[in-house]
Amino acid sequence: HLDLNNWNLTVSSYIVNAGTITAQGTEQIYVGGNWDNTSGWFNAAQSTVVFNGASGYQYLISGGTDVGKQFHSIYFAGASTLTPTGYDLYVSSNLVFDSGASTFNNSISSRNVTVINDVFMDNARADMGASTWTVSGNWFKKNGTSFNAGASTLIMDGVNKSITQWLDYLFNFTVSGQITSGTAALEVTNLTINSGATLTVSNPLWPSFIRVKSGGQLTGPSTVNLINAASILEQAGI
Repeated sequence: HLDLNNWNLTVSSYIVNAGTITAQGTEQIYVGGNWDNTSGWFNAAQSTVVFNGASGYQYLISGGTDVGKQFHSIYFAGASTLTPTGYDLYVSSNLVFDSGASTFNNSISSRNVTVINDVFMDNARADMGASTWTVSGNWFKKNGTSFNAGASTLIMDGVNKSITQWLDYLFNFTVSGQITSGTAALEVTNLTINSGATLTVSNPLWPSFIRVKSGGQLTGPSTVNLINAASILEQAGI
């Protein structure tokens, strides 16, 4: 049993946890190689696991999404390619890809990702995979990040949360909460707005729009609010 007792931990290579790692507070756990919690138990508390590999692949093997496998926050800062594999990923606070980070590659294993607070992407590249991402906080993808939606589904179920998705299409986007898009364009292949949900498109600086990709669909029984001259561009006879 490794009890961090409010001390940060730096591991330049890999962590294979076959026992118990316990954080007591806001510890920073720096990992330069793989993280494998298949057979172990991780008490995350309010800690942040920082993946800072210098090159190659870093495999993130969570061990699952149950208690003992969950992360509080993940911060990707490395020149490596961070790759979830084997198990889905559960983050009870924030998932952050730093501006100095390289590629988050979920296209190999296509693991589902659940984030209770915010997702922030400012890294070189993000591959979503054929997976479902469920985000209860805000979604922010900067315009410098190369983004590959794959066959993914992004579900946003928070209340009074926002999506900022610069320049790149989402594949499936499902709104299950009250979500505002404040960028000039929200571009999707398939947009679903579930019953009771609201998608508001508004930018006070310039007219904004939702663009549904040719061959895509806009479905759902609920509400789209178009504010500040926002519009919906229909490209497939919707």
